[in-house]
Amino acid sequence: MNITIGSEKNVKSVASIFAAMTDQRKPKGIRYQFQPLLILLSLSKLCLQDTPSEIFDWVTNRSSWLKEKLDLDWKRMPSLSTWQRLVAANIEVAEFDELVGQYFQTLSSGEQEFLNLDGKVLRRTVSEETQRQLHLLALQESQTNAVVEQTALAPGENEISAAKRLLEKADLGNKIVSGDAIFAQTELSRQVVEKGGEYLWKLRANQGQIYEMAKNHFAEMDDHYLGRASILEKEHGRIEEREILSSFRLAGKIEFPYLAQVFRIVRKSEEVKTGQRSKQTIYAITSLPVEEFGAAELLSLTRQHWSIENGLHYRRDVTFKEDQVQQKSLTGGRVLAVLNNLTIGILRKLGWENIAKARRHFSAMVDEALSLILFPIKPLL
Repeated sequence: MNITIGSEKNVKSVASIFAAMTDQRKPKGIRYQFQPLLILLSLSKLCLQDTPSEIFDWVTNRSSWLKEKLDLDWKRMPSLSTWQRLVAANIEVAEFDELVGQYFQTLSSGEQEFLNLDGKVLRRTVSEETQRQLHLLALQESQTNAVVEQTALAPGENEISAAKRLLEKADLGNKIVSGDAIFAQTELSRQVVEKGGEYLWKLRANQGQIYEMAKNHFAEMDDHYLGRASILEKEHGRIEEREILSSFRLAGKIEFPYLAQVFRIVRKSEEVKTGQRSKQTIYAITSLPVEEFGAAELLSLTRQHWSIENGLHYRRDVTFKEDQVQQKSLTGGRVLAVLNNLTIGILRKLGWENIAKARRHFSAMVDEALSLILFPIKPLL
């Protein structure tokens, strides 16, 4: 087989990612070339297969067609144990993660992007030796859910120190980085801005003075320069109103690196059928200047932040069954997570909103799915 496309510094297709990856198998006894195995692994993911067992069945049942399309001279397709070893032990997963991130960066529009820092524990991926669950931290595009950087937390490490490592590697020029209150740290905030980006962090009550100052400032309502905006929407059987108040004057009273604005968002929602109501109040800080990002723009950005869990988390948990697929190897769990990120990112870049529907489509159009792997795609988003 001779389909190597791309190089280590030229990841313009999924196949080029696989061409650049290090084969960790021992040379003796190798039956199957590395790149075709990875292509089949990714193709299976696009076509609804989520576990090594499902991948084995899917590839075996299409052996003649796949051999012809990929010009494979294999006498038989890989066994189940081959797929299990490939996922659990044969892939340098940190390298894989990095190359996938590079690939999505080549598809970037070059305009200012909104990125989200978000952690996720894979509950069914547990080390057989230590009983430790796999905990990942990702930096992802809010519009497409494409993961541009990802790392696994080391034993005893928290998300703050992992975020520092992740941001150190990331290209933050012309990027807005958002995250939950855990990331509202002076060091991380300084790191983002001094690498050319801007930050937007939520606050929580246990963050002391900065939270209390924000809460009291908006409660008193004596700031004549408050920014205001609101939006009312009806979708999924729910009416939701979001109202924001923002203040640049309060930012001048708080000692925090590069702080430009503090804001409060009140979310009110009502279930149409039941009439059940809920209310949530959130305080946040940002380095974004008021001259370019007024209240309406901040409201739009925070809505994108809240969509992350319904985007990447929901798709990985429900569509790819991440919290159901059991893995006894942390490496294996992370490899499957990177494959899921890759698949979601490709499909979202192509404009698919419903990832489950997209995978059903490509499971019926396997030739089309294979083209997405072998050749550069033309992103719509």
